[in-house]
Amino acid sequence: MEKEQFLATFEELQKPANDKLLTFVNLLIRDGKTKKEIAKAIRKRQSVYNPEDTTIVSRRLEAVCNHFDIKFGRGHSHQDNLVHLFRQHMPDFVHPDISPDGVDSETLSRPQSPTNPQNIPNPEPISELKTLGRDHPLIFSGGETFVQDIIDQINNSLEIGSRLRVVCSPRYSEPLFLSEGKLPLSENDKIREQDIIKKFDINYTNDACAAVVTRPNWSDSPLTIRYCTCKYAEILSLRNSIPYVGIITANVLLFCEELRCIVVHRRSKKSRDYPSTLHTFGGAFIPSGADHQSPHQEDRLGIQHTGIREISEEAKAGIDISESVPIIVTDEFEIQSIEITYLGVSVTARQVRRMLGNWEGDPVQIGFDELEEKLANINEWVPSGWVHILLWLSCNTPSANSPIKFGGLSGSELASATVKRCLAKPSKKPPNKLLM
Repeated sequence: MEKEQFLATFEELQKPANDKLLTFVNLLIRDGKTKKEIAKAIRKRQSVYNPEDTTIVSRRLEAVCNHFDIKFGRGHSHQDNLVHLFRQHMPDFVHPDISPDGVDSETLSRPQSPTNPQNIPNPEPISELKTLGRDHPLIFSGGETFVQDIIDQINNSLEIGSRLRVVCSPRYSEPLFLSEGKLPLSENDKIREQDIIKKFDINYTNDACAAVVTRPNWSDSPLTIRYCTCKYAEILSLRNSIPYVGIITANVLLFCEELRCIVVHRRSKKSRDYPSTLHTFGGAFIPSGADHQSPHQEDRLGIQHTGIREISEEAKAGIDISESVPIIVTDEFEIQSIEITYLGVSVTARQVRRMLGNWEGDPVQIGFDELEEKLANINEWVPSGWVHILLWLSCNTPSANSPIKFGGLSGSELASATVKRCLAKPSKKPPNKLLM
């Protein structure tokens, strides 16, 4: 296969419809995983794992070989041919522990880089649990104390702390999500719901969402979030009769080292919250098995799939979120949203140039050297989006291939300068009642 054809085939693999195959390729070739390790990672998503059952790996390998037009047969020849193809056209993608002759499938464990942990523990069978194997503490390249100090300044500030709180510092472990079924509506709630639907913009779909009415205990380990399934209009209606009805959302911060920029989302002027402002890409988690208008949109693979789906919808781009991307959780109590955000997913220049907007807004590139001045105008941002970028910088841009400079400053230096420039001294006001 010629390089141009290979690159086109690999780009096709990055489309949302092929996310399972892309995950397999990442585990097999990029991360150098064994068959047993890959089976464990895949079945983790299904909350089921039989260490002796690797048939799912064989099925995925056959599908990937077919995708790249490699004849699939017995033995390791097809696997070797796949590795050889990547080594020929994309050598930096191939894990250094993979031998020249192919993948050493008998090696049961390999040392892992602290910036890309892959040690996936056995899952426990919890209903509606989606963790995707992220159960590792984050090693901060900028210093854990420094990052926590930035978080404290954010949470105690007048500008941000009155609107949201960072409730989980950067880590690799996703929260546990437990479904408590459908939330019942009173007759008055149903009447209000119909009135709300009539006022929806023509582009709105009344999708199901994960509604949180019992606020989580943020100190729980692991953090557990219980939700009920409600349609979006039902949630808006319930907020007239219940003090708090939060929505679970997922966000993703994109960056491109080739173009030296981050890619964010300029929200539409018709957006219900924070119109025309800049934000990271994201949207509401759609629980599986819910009765809504677009069954194909269900986030069956969990909260990570929400971020992947939203970028496909809002920017027409296909991405992969690796396990080396840290997560933060924010309680955006001002608009009653609980956000799980992936801090720093790398995209290629070609992906960025092909991004397109839609009725919800448009993708915007902000150069690394322009970022300091852009962050200084805090009112141009959705508060949580501003926080996402600040914490990515605080951790010194995790998942980047090499250290990134922003007008001569490191990520942590820019984060520190931005906090001093934009945030007032800690508020003496009592915390918002919703946080009690």
